[in-house]
Amino acid sequence: VKEMVTYLHRIDEQFPRAKAWKDEVTALAEEREKQDGYGWLELPYGRVASVEAGKAYTTAANTMIQGHGSDVNKLANLRIEQAGYGDFIVFPMHDENLLEIPAGEGKHIAPIIAELMTDYRLTVPLLTDVTGPLKRWGEAQEKEQ
Repeated sequence: VKEMVTYLHRIDEQFPRAKAWKDEVTALAEEREKQDGYGWLELPYGRVASVEAGKAYTTAANTMIQGHGSDVNKLANLRIEQAGYGDFIVFPMHDENLLEIPAGEGKHIAPIIAELMTDYRLTVPLLTDVTGPLKRWGEAQEKEQ
């Protein structure tokens, strides 16, 4: 624990703006907890998330980051559905989507899916890549190693 705390302090020293942002988000959630009786944050796309502001230093910042990432992925799935490719979605998992595209159509559909997954509303576009074709999902992990 001591070694980890030292490591976290070094990160805060090297990235002071990130530390300031964590402090701002934490303070906001704590202020709302005092006012409303519970901590909450409005995520970048407007969804409201409840947080236990005083539980841990990074809880509010983690809620903001992970919650926004979840929203980005859900909106990407919505774009895939609206474009008529929703039947290919097997399931979303954390920051990935598993799609099953009919054999022979992957080269045509994969770039379309990658474009639909890209979120251009962010200051730095969140890009995606497509792995495949695969006979089973585990092959994607094997290729990365």
